[in-house]
Amino acid sequence: MAILEGKGIQPNDAGYMISLLKLFGILGSLLIPRLQYRLHSKKKAISITLFSLGLSITTIALTNGAALWLAMAVTGIMMRGLLPLLTVTLMDLPEVGPARMGIIGGLYFSIGEIGGFSGPFILGISKEMTQSFVPGLLFFAIVSEAAILLTILLDFSKTSNGNKHENEPGDTRA
Repeated sequence: MAILEGKGIQPNDAGYMISLLKLFGILGSLLIPRLQYRLHSKKKAISITLFSLGLSITTIALTNGAALWLAMAVTGIMMRGLLPLLTVTLMDLPEVGPARMGIIGGLYFSIGEIGGFSGPFILGISKEMTQSFVPGLLFFAIVSEAAILLTILLDFSKTSNGNKHENEPGDTRA
């Protein structure tokens, strides 16, 4: 809320915008995981989600008005949609599978807690050093875009049971 108030938005309107972010987050958690099936690729779904998230964070940092409201909605969709998409992606990796999902889920959420602390910390340090939230937001936008490169490392050529994955390009089954 401090980011929005720092842009000159009244606290009441900032509260509505945060509510919008949460409301669209519900929509994102329902829609984004299905994107992998529409695109027939988990890598594309993750990349599009990360790209859109980075772009919306940049828009939040640099704009006001209607573009800011739209960016808040897109950020809510992408942020909340990314978690279930990555959870399903982890479960489908041949090295993980359903048998190791409990361990991986615990590690995933533990790392998420590090982000839950470091995100606000980095934003606060950035604000103290520059008197603006813009550098911190742009840093997170860059991190989001850089994470797209990590999708290259994901290998979905086989599922956890050794069969070719049906949702990836190159599948020759009908």
